[in-house]
Amino acid sequence: MEIDISNWSKLPCVQYGTADAVREPRLRTVFEPMPEGAVTASPVYILRSEEYERNCELENPYAVSGANNIAAELMDACEERNAVLYPLYAESDAGIENAEEMFEWIADFGTETLGVEASKWYFSGSRSIHAHFPLFAKGTETLSFLREAATAFNEENGASIDAGIYTRKRMFRLPGATHSSTQLKKTAIPFGAERDEIIRATTANGESVPESFEVALRETFLPDTPEGYEPTDFFNTIDAGETLFESPADGRGASSSNPVDGPACSRERHKHPFSPYALAKYGTRSVAVGRIESEPYCSREYRHHANRLVHFYAAVGCTGDFVVEDDLCPVKLSKPDYDKTSGLEIDTTVVIIGGGSGRSRIFKVSSETAHDTAAILLASGRKAALEYLREAGYNVGKAGRIESNYAPSGDSPPSGETKRSAAERLQQRAERESFDVLTHNEKIRVACRLLHGGKEYAHDWIRRNMRVYDPEITERFLTDLLNTYGEDYK
Repeated sequence: MEIDISNWSKLPCVQYGTADAVREPRLRTVFEPMPEGAVTASPVYILRSEEYERNCELENPYAVSGANNIAAELMDACEERNAVLYPLYAESDAGIENAEEMFEWIADFGTETLGVEASKWYFSGSRSIHAHFPLFAKGTETLSFLREAATAFNEENGASIDAGIYTRKRMFRLPGATHSSTQLKKTAIPFGAERDEIIRATTANGESVPESFEVALRETFLPDTPEGYEPTDFFNTIDAGETLFESPADGRGASSSNPVDGPACSRERHKHPFSPYALAKYGTRSVAVGRIESEPYCSREYRHHANRLVHFYAAVGCTGDFVVEDDLCPVKLSKPDYDKTSGLEIDTTVVIIGGGSGRSRIFKVSSETAHDTAAILLASGRKAALEYLREAGYNVGKAGRIESNYAPSGDSPPSGETKRSAAERLQQRAERESFDVLTHNEKIRVACRLLHGGKEYAHDWIRRNMRVYDPEITERFLTDLLNTYGEDYK
């Protein structure tokens, strides 16, 4: 389709790259056909009409001073005047065998940091899952915020979100592009697709890259194209107020749903906060006991989290190396944990049991219980403190990726409040189909969940949900799990 842009004063343009990472020396409007061999595209640069004319008319695109080519020169100029729109993506390259975790990480990062759900999901053709969000980031401060937010999200959730994609001039793989290492195409997939489904969709994918970058944007931002739509209508059709993402410092972003910044406070607010989630791995958990001393607030350093000042009687981090004793300092709360503590008043004594999920178990306890727990924690460690709480009637749970909720005084959370864990979803699938359809690693995850009810319970469930049940094989299977992970079931 021939598009007349001769009367445009500002033109949205992109740079394309090839499979061997060669970038075109000129920019093209988002409406022009993609060049043959294009596999990546840049952010959108808003050129002035005279800049676009120079981009097209310069006989030798490399005949510029101070830059590699005319494209680089014009991109720099756009960055200087903040005339760049960065389509927002999220990526995890943890490997297709970890597809379930990648979906969960990216979805949580999108809702907690960007405030929206992804509109398109893709398998890269190699190891990664990509999510395309109906948002443009604007400004280098916003890119810095996103890098910091992704890094913090990874640390607190044991996740693997690629923070490196939030940089200037970043090229991102186009839908339908062939991955040079596998010869598989970047393929649209449904959210939550399992490994076999992803492989089937990718090997059957006969689609090429979109006709133009406007088409790629339209698939993300306008999945239901309005009647009478023309390609040049794109930027007038999308709602700028709904599609522009700026850092919280500019009044938009994840912290807009968190508590507002407090006034200038005591120096304790600016101490390094205790994180219940930091460095959690292999099911390790943190335990913290103390008295809440402030309302929630956001610090400059951790704007994408809420903090509360706590007089910690004792706190031990996930690695066991970071210990706080009788000190007033902030606790850094994820968005889910902020929601759980929002109803807790100042002077409330609490126990916080954190881990890699970013969703802690938070108990309101008596002052006596708090001091006893702190003493045991400092003298005998986290395991002894958790055992004391368990004997006192608190559901402290088990180590691992187990979702948890705020349960005052040891009460069970309301029905439906706990998010389903990955193991629970696998168990429900096995109950619908058969335990046989799960992979070996998936069977281990389900069996570990069942063993919390005891070996006899696990045996009975497997007998009822397996096509051919062999009690001797099942006994060896469960015994091996108990020998390997026995500490979790004591």
